[in-house]
Amino acid sequence: MSWDLILAIIFYALIVLFYFKNKKKFEVQSGIFFLYKTKWGLKLMDKLATKYPRTLKVLENISIVVSFIGMAFIFIFLFIATVKLILQPGSTPALAPVLPGIQISPDLPVLGFWHWIIAIFVVAVIHEFAHGVYARFHKIPVKSSGFAFLGPILAAFVEPDEKILPKKSKKAQLTVFSAGPFSNILLAIVLIILSLLIINPVATSFLEYQGVNVLSVEEDGPFAQAGILPGQTITSFNNVEIATINDFIEQINLIEPNQEITVSTLNESYPVIISTKEDNKPFLGVTVSPNEVGVRPGTYSTIFGNLFVWLAKLFSWIYIISLGVGLFNLLPLGPIDGGRMFFVLALSLTKDEKKAKKWWTYISFFCLLLIFINLLPYLITLLKYIISLF
Repeated sequence: MSWDLILAIIFYALIVLFYFKNKKKFEVQSGIFFLYKTKWGLKLMDKLATKYPRTLKVLENISIVVSFIGMAFIFIFLFIATVKLILQPGSTPALAPVLPGIQISPDLPVLGFWHWIIAIFVVAVIHEFAHGVYARFHKIPVKSSGFAFLGPILAAFVEPDEKILPKKSKKAQLTVFSAGPFSNILLAIVLIILSLLIINPVATSFLEYQGVNVLSVEEDGPFAQAGILPGQTITSFNNVEIATINDFIEQINLIEPNQEITVSTLNESYPVIISTKEDNKPFLGVTVSPNEVGVRPGTYSTIFGNLFVWLAKLFSWIYIISLGVGLFNLLPLGPIDGGRMFFVLALSLTKDEKKAKKWWTYISFFCLLLIFINLLPYLITLLKYIISLF
């Protein structure tokens, strides 16, 4: 049994105990959504809203613009990916369930339980806190805050007064709705800069590598014709050892078009004939990633190395999940932030609430269809797994 599984059992056992000890303080919705209402963070929201009005005034304009750009981007991206998925079965879906133990992408590690639960919590808290700050900035009462569980998934929430919110100006409403997704996108940008400049270089210095992993090969490309498949690990080029990405790049720079080379993997060697493209440069038709073996041996370096690598992966997952949550919440879909922004926009354009609701309903159902098509491969896989158990 893995440590992730053991710690997950302990974590949820403690949550269940906390629920039964404080059952009267929980509000249960639809039998699966458990809200624990508190006043946590409300004073800080008030303090920030009153202490930094100029900064918040500037940021609210950026937030609205960035969020509408993000809405257009994610909608178009999802639409194009869905069309590709229909026309080319087997294409990579635009959406993936971000759950522990699931390989979201070939170039990403499997998401561990603690990376998942911490990342989700951080992203949710920042998202909801931003909603609360801008609600208070526009003099909208925040009734409560707290954490929630949607089944096993941890979440956070703030509860602005929904009777007062619609009475505020269109800009105020758009600011409150866009604040959560914008804060997630901003967090992702900050983390990617920190990761590239500080965290990843330090973490890499603790790691050992052996070869490079083949992520994908282009159909009819030299590597595909040689029989090299995604998932294999390249360890040498023409008997020259490949330990890192830099080694791989150095050897590529030495080869010529139409040259035959020997590429060795952990299990087999392959003759590869290098082809060319229009620019007459060598073409391999392969994408690779580092093959991380582990932390360098040594008592202190191993301890600090494992800790820093774990933290580096946590930062990476917070970045990925924060960007994903931010963009997904900008879809013009139902009651989520993007859907509410779309309704305010439609109402501003039509000046007719019935017409605006009709637009909002149509676009929401269309988004649901796109989401369903993209998640269908995962649902089919899950169904096949359940059937195989019987």
